[in-house]
Amino acid sequence: MVKARAQADKARESKGTLSSELASLWADEEKIRLQLEELLAAASKEEQASADPQLRTGPQLARRRVTVRLKDSNLEITGALMKFDKISYVIELPSKEKITLPVQHFDCIRGDCPAFSN
Repeated sequence: MVKARAQADKARESKGTLSSELASLWADEEKIRLQLEELLAAASKEEQASADPQLRTGPQLARRRVTVRLKDSNLEITGALMKFDKISYVIELPSKEKITLPVQHFDCIRGDCPAFSN
């Protein structure tokens, strides 16, 4: 009986130690995740700064108002051009919702259109 009680006490102690170590690992994981996000954001800013001018994103494009039209249609979408990568337009609508539109299906028809558009 004494041996069983000692084993139970040891098991509770081990459980407490493991719980503490697990909490510490979770905290470390969160710190690493936040650091990774910061590094990725910094790398993205560097990449944008050195990119081809036609592959720009961010504030320098956000001021560009454009209207794009679905090819062979009367559907037009107007908003702030947030990104253009020669494959798609990312446009922020007045509602602040962002939409991605493929260049192959949309023509930029008004505003500060990127130099390359189909």
